[in-house]
Amino acid sequence: MQLSPRLLAIARQVPPERVVADVGTDHALLPVYLVSTGIAPRAIAVELRRGPLDRALRNVQSFGLAGQVELRQGDGLEALAPGEAEVVVIAGLGGDRIVEILEAHPDVRGSVPCWVFQPMSHAGTLRRWLVAHGYRLADEELVAEGERIYEVIRAEPGREPPQEALVMEIGPRLWERRDPLLVPLLRRRLEEVEARLAHLASRPEAGAGARSGLERLANRLGEMLAELGAR
Repeated sequence: MQLSPRLLAIARQVPPERVVADVGTDHALLPVYLVSTGIAPRAIAVELRRGPLDRALRNVQSFGLAGQVELRQGDGLEALAPGEAEVVVIAGLGGDRIVEILEAHPDVRGSVPCWVFQPMSHAGTLRRWLVAHGYRLADEELVAEGERIYEVIRAEPGREPPQEALVMEIGPRLWERRDPLLVPLLRRRLEEVEARLAHLASRPEAGAGARSGLERLANRLGEMLAELGAR
């Protein structure tokens, strides 16, 4: 099976020989890959929508994995019982929505020793929530697919050392490792901040405090890019 770069990056973060649950599995491509390659002995594919679940069933059957990939219909973690999944993947949702899913079922959440997330937005929100609720950011990875750069986060119970706010926003492990995709990612964020500053400049009624905060953020992003050897 050929996976997209995004799904392959998620698969790389899944520890081997553990039962995996993929929440929001869509067509179950990730569980099928993990089981068919021997990374996971068994997987649970959870999907809320009936259409994708039917297509997931066809994928599972076409690979002869009906006995190893179990399909369940449900919203978030409600389809899982505490303790039955050793790794839970939640990908393709915004970080704020992932936080809602984690908060909705603390019994399941507390039983899972390893999480793999791929937030489509608000990754900093997710990181801050994880650290505040007793998780450490075990690993992070950036992956390019088309014109987008995706963030993949593996989290495990533990203590995350204190981090600068902006480092927590962009990813402590990514910054420590100087991930090569940080340069385009930070450039895009700097462009967004500069666009917001330009918008504020056209509005005389805008508060000086808002402009000052954005200017400090733009300066820090510039410093980080300089540390990475980028102009």
